[in-house]
Amino acid sequence: FLDDAVSYRIILKNSAGVTQFDKDRIASLGSTQVQSFNSIAALRLRSGTTIANAAKTLGYYAAGDGGGNSFYWDGTSTATDNAGTVIKPTSVSGAGRWLADYPNVCNLKQFGAKYDGSSNDTTYAIAAAAACKRVYVTGNHTYLFDNVPIFDDSEIVFNGGAKVGLRSGGSGFAFVSTGTIGTHKNRIRIKNGRIDGSNTLLGLLSATYTDDIKLIRCRADNLGATTILQGQLAGFSNCSDVLVDNGYCKTALYGVSFTSCTDVLVQGGVYKSLARDGVLFYNNTTSCKAIGVHVDGYNSLAENGRAGIHFYGGYDGVANGCTVLNSTGTTSDTGGIRFRDFYNFSVSGGIIKNASVGVLTNHIGDFTATKEYGSICGLTIDTTVYEGIYITAGRVVINGNTIRNTTKDGILLGTSASNSTISNNTIHDTVNTTARAIICAANYCTIQGNVCGIDNALGGSNVPQIGYSGLFGTIDGNSFSTTSAATLAIRIYSGGSAKIGANNIYGAGITTELVNNGTEIGLLTPTVGVTNTVIAHGLGYIPNNISITPFADARVWISAGADTTNINLTASASVLCQVRVW
Repeated sequence: FLDDAVSYRIILKNSAGVTQFDKDRIASLGSTQVQSFNSIAALRLRSGTTIANAAKTLGYYAAGDGGGNSFYWDGTSTATDNAGTVIKPTSVSGAGRWLADYPNVCNLKQFGAKYDGSSNDTTYAIAAAAACKRVYVTGNHTYLFDNVPIFDDSEIVFNGGAKVGLRSGGSGFAFVSTGTIGTHKNRIRIKNGRIDGSNTLLGLLSATYTDDIKLIRCRADNLGATTILQGQLAGFSNCSDVLVDNGYCKTALYGVSFTSCTDVLVQGGVYKSLARDGVLFYNNTTSCKAIGVHVDGYNSLAENGRAGIHFYGGYDGVANGCTVLNSTGTTSDTGGIRFRDFYNFSVSGGIIKNASVGVLTNHIGDFTATKEYGSICGLTIDTTVYEGIYITAGRVVINGNTIRNTTKDGILLGTSASNSTISNNTIHDTVNTTARAIICAANYCTIQGNVCGIDNALGGSNVPQIGYSGLFGTIDGNSFSTTSAATLAIRIYSGGSAKIGANNIYGAGITTELVNNGTEIGLLTPTVGVTNTVIAHGLGYIPNNISITPFADARVWISAGADTTNINLTASASVLCQVRVW
């Protein structure tokens, strides 16, 4: 007898020692016999037995079509036939199933996908995603399907050049992950995903209420930028812990978007030829980062309020080392990088070129000062239709940027950008004759260490390289030079006040300062109950800033003969004034 647990090699020789029979791997009848079938249809016609308890299919429809698999017979199983990893023989009415050796891993071909670029593969893709934790989309083929649900702990892997197109009559995304407020989906992975929308497919993935999502090296082309508003690589809503790594999206409405999400990282990747935003963080999306992202061509619809990288509503946003090129719509409210009602933001490194505005913030409403802060550092901004940097948020640090070829001001701080610092920036080659290197309308701002005015095409003595119309500013340590009409270094506009330090450097042909727009220095008619600020210019010394709060109607002025130690005020004897000198 032969031991069931052992395989044998049997050699038979004749009396002359010549081999007549040589067979390896011979087992007893009690061992497993592997049956071979050309298709799943053929497998359905055969039930397993105790001995014939393993099967191998050489294809799904026919041998060699890529849909082959390995199965074992389970005579007690009543699992539902899923046409892929669970097969019920036609002759079986009760228990008995062929079960795949690896039930959690499959490719779409093993569930019947035809991958011929014309057949509808949606049913097969749905069945595979429901049955297996890891699904491979394989071969240099086009699969046609849409809106395939994926579930917890799922991984979709594309290889061999495989891609997804939209089935005839279909619409939507290739895959969807749909959780609810109370029951989130978890742990979704798509690697090397590729879709070709042919102007109809909306994107690779739509995820709602899903946590721990990773899209790795995924690509989307031809998503119908002007007709299909959801066209993008992927869209996320109410999701957390999301990574989009080295994505690619071309010809779509958006590159990738996030709505009411948290803990988001978009890392690397290229997003180009877009009708609206390249990367959009929207509606209270928090703790979001764009690192090393490349956007080329955005806002072709020329809408207001768009951006290459757009942070719209939320806090804790980072754009680091990104390149944003070629806004194809030129509206004054569009930025290479834009923050709208978004607080605690940071932009560092990177390049913005051919934009409407390089970096733009728009804050609307009454927000607490503790949320109004951010930093913009180390950027190169080249060629803008409007400003290089336009800030309306307070407590912002703008440091170490290089800004050139702006049609309007290099850096503009609006009235709400109080307590901000503009330092160590280089601003040159402004194009418009009314453009300034730096203009600040906010209070308590510091402008220090900037290099201004190189080849600026400014409008001569009436347009400064640095202008200040806010209160209580500091302007010091800046350098000014010109090879054009930009001869005026600093202007403190009427109603503004700033301490002009002793460390500014004025090049040849530069006028040091013009105060209060050329009006009589120190003369004003103050408003009752409101602090009014003027500058005591004196005789050749650095001006002092003086705030005056009258308690009744009065004409108050500062003596033109004041010196560095005495400031003489004259007012009606019956009027009381508060005076602050700093």
